[in-house]
Amino acid sequence: MRKISVSDRVTAILKSVGLNLEGISMPGLIHETGIVKPTLHRLVGQLRQANYVAENSDGLIIPGAKFVQVAISSTQANLRRVQRESILTGMSKELGETCGISIPRDNHMVYYDRVEANWPLQVHIPLNVKTPFWATASGKLYLSTLSKSARLSLIGGMKFEKFAKNTITDYEQLEQEIKSIKQQGYSLDNEELIDGMVAIAVPILDKKGKYLASLFCHCPMIRKNIDELLHALPVIKRYSAELEVMLENLA
Repeated sequence: MRKISVSDRVTAILKSVGLNLEGISMPGLIHETGIVKPTLHRLVGQLRQANYVAENSDGLIIPGAKFVQVAISSTQANLRRVQRESILTGMSKELGETCGISIPRDNHMVYYDRVEANWPLQVHIPLNVKTPFWATASGKLYLSTLSKSARLSLIGGMKFEKFAKNTITDYEQLEQEIKSIKQQGYSLDNEELIDGMVAIAVPILDKKGKYLASLFCHCPMIRKNIDELLHALPVIKRYSAELEVMLENLA
């Protein structure tokens, strides 16, 4: 029989309090959680000190300030996710290709959100998979937002592995690419990560113009080439602006 941990008991208390927003008595908590009275009183006391629960004028246990704050943050996070998915779905349907959001994490870019195109032939890269900065449109775009010294600190010591026929494997060549990205405001992957795949990425910025993430579209070359992706740039920028407004409204 598994021993019930303190965290299990705390979770049970908070769940009961959350389901009884108008308040629940200590006997009610004992009944709902199955926690013995001395232990329950001790844990509720600790949760009160931490502001996760409070006591109303009737002596009932109610959600505390921190409980409410966590609940609001969770609700906002879910709302952000739903709205992101809605925007990405609209973008994917309009372009007819896989679209998503990529973010920097440690020494890689990771796919944070993605809506796949409804085609039998598609390039599937799982969410949260690590991709190299120098071989992806999203990664090169992120590097272009850093100072040269910050880039050197981040990737200067890395060995530029060759993933596809056009992967950039020279630091100076990458610097020239980054210079172009800064000027044009978008980044391309021309068979640099996967042979036969092309991609384009634009930045998602906060209200101060600071980089938050890369919005990308990728596809097999059998359907679209680089020029066709560039033709879709105004559409991609429009969806990037929608994401920026959504994030600002939920800030």
